[in-house]
This record gives sequence, structure tokens and C-alpha cells, in this order.
Amino acid sequence: MNWKIRSSADFQWGGYIALRAHEREKTKYKALLLANTTTTGDNDEGKLKRAAAIKGIDEEGAAPFLESFFSVAFTDAYREKEAQKLEELKRKILRFSPTGIKGGLLAMLGRTDTTQSLGAAEIPVLLISGEEDRIISPDQMRKMAEGIKNSTLVSLEHCGHMSMAENPQGFIAALESFLGQRV
Repeated sequence: MNWKIRSSADFQWGGYIALRAHEREKTKYKALLLANTTTTGDNDEGKLKRAAAIKGIDEEGAAPFLESFFSVAFTDAYREKEAQKLEELKRKILRFSPTGIKGGLLAMLGRTDTTQSLGAAEIPVLLISGEEDRIISPDQMRKMAEGIKNSTLVSLEHCGHMSMAENPQGFIAALESFLGQRV
């Protein structure tokens, strides 16, 4: 198989979308991939942080938000090694209206818990985690995997929340292995 990942931005809120789609239309899916995501909604503290981020974007623009997000989404080693690539990604994102970023934050703020629905899933589920993820910890991913009947958890070394960008070869290998067992 020849897989191509265009950019980390392609995957930003995909897990939440996949979880909601599966919850609503269980019979339409044969498998599910969840990378660096969670089934739980934000607690009150998390909701306040997202609301503050939206207010910050309104007052200061998206650049400070992106800087803060990138500082936790990527490992220090990756940010150092790929500084130019990340600056280009920031420039690309900043060319768009901040309304999209705020809309994404608002959607995440309002998301509901899909833990029960996923726990009852009859389909195979691949969970991919970055060993150094500071947003959704590997421990959170492990606990999520334990609550899913037919799950496979892969923890990728040397990467954080954006595992598909930091370790694309490992990410693709995990995906190919998972899909190869089902085709």
C-alpha cells in the first residue's frame, strides 16, 4: 500500500468526527482509527481554557494561540529539528480566517462523551498514541483501549500529539498492519 499524509493539519479534529460518526451510524463502518484522541468531553477547567483561547484569538489574533498549541502538540526535539517546516505550517494556517480555529475550539468545547458507544463497538479499533503526547497521554489512550472489546493500541516512539507528522513511517506502518489484517 502507498499511503500519503499531506500535513498534520489534515488530521486535527478527525478523531472527534470519527467518534461521532460511528456513534450515529455504527453499521456503516468496518473499522475505526483513532490517533491521539479521546472519547471524553472537556471537564469544566478544559472548557474554560478553550473559551479563554477563543477570547485570546479575538483579542490578539491566532498567532499566539498557534505558538502555544505547537509548543505542546509537538515534542521539543521535533520543533527544534523541523523549525522551518513548522513555521511554514503556521504561516499557511495564519493565511486563513481565525474563525475556523475558533470554530474548531468551540466544537471541541461542546463535544459529548462517546466512551459508552465506543465501548460497545463490534468493529476493530486501532488506537495510535505518541509516547510523549502532552495533550492526550499514552495512559489515557491505554485506558481507552482497555474499554474497547476489539482494540489494538500502538504507541509511537519519539513523538507527541501529532504522531502522524512526527513519525509518519511508524504511523503508516501501524495503519498498514492493522488494515492488512482485515483485507
